[in-house]
Amino acid sequence: MPWTSRNEAAPCCAGEFGAVSSDEHVVRLRLKQYPQKGYSPFQRTDFFRTSPPFNDCGQQEGCSVDRLLDLSDPQVRARSEAKAALSNQRSIDAGREPLMSGDGGLVACVADLRLVRREGAPAEQIIFVYDDARDDNPQHAVIRAADSVPDEERRSIIRKVELKFTGSVDGSD
Repeated sequence: MPWTSRNEAAPCCAGEFGAVSSDEHVVRLRLKQYPQKGYSPFQRTDFFRTSPPFNDCGQQEGCSVDRLLDLSDPQVRARSEAKAALSNQRSIDAGREPLMSGDGGLVACVADLRLVRREGAPAEQIIFVYDDARDDNPQHAVIRAADSVPDEERRSIIRKVELKFTGSVDGSD
């Protein structure tokens, strides 16, 4: 199945929350890296596929986000800390120093994300948000960018997406 050919209005994973609607907000969990090295929560490989897409529910590829439907700020902080702990465990397992800590999350409105466009192609939707409910996280979703975005424009598209994340849940100090 192509990377962004599914209908966003139809639930993909039959989770309790269904399809991601445009009036929802999503949060991208944020990590801090010590010493600070300019870590960005938005990586090119998260948005643009590098191989055939993996579309199994709960394991879909894309930029992972959580739907804010029933999540409180403390729950977002806890999820951020858990993500950092998982990253640190992977570092330890690989013989590297663990350098991550949770730092809350960045919040965006789904409608704003879906309105990101390429220069010269105002009618073409290029950002898609799909539900991806997991057993341990029914709020999970993924953001994907269309394959039609040329390589030379991909960094600017990621920057446009990043600028849509105007809200935040601050991490614990």
